[in-house]
Amino acid sequence: MSTIVDTRARDVLTLIRPRSWTPIGGPVSSTRLHLTDSDLMRKLMRRAPGGALSVRTLARRARVSKSKIAAMLSGDRATTDPDTASRIAQALGVHDGALFLPSLSTSTDGDAREDG
Repeated sequence: MSTIVDTRARDVLTLIRPRSWTPIGGPVSSTRLHLTDSDLMRKLMRRAPGGALSVRTLARRARVSKSKIAAMLSGDRATTDPDTASRIAQALGVHDGALFLPSLSTSTDGDAREDG
């Protein structure tokens, strides 16, 4: 009897969450990129290919919200996902690595060794 229950539970889960299911916004990734310098981003906005970019124009070209760009420029939000970082860098005419680097881990495991 437990086999029947297990099979039914699995069938219900399949109906609720099909195998091709991905979260809204795409697959979840733990990789975050850190904006290295908001002042550099401002300078690049002023010297962007085709002329200076406003926050609104950069947001539109990078397909992100104006508030996300504004938060990055103010330092309120210094990290983003790799896809967004790539779109921002491309809109500014630079390589991703010119503006964004992988966020440093805050884990201290293995770093607390004492010499001696």
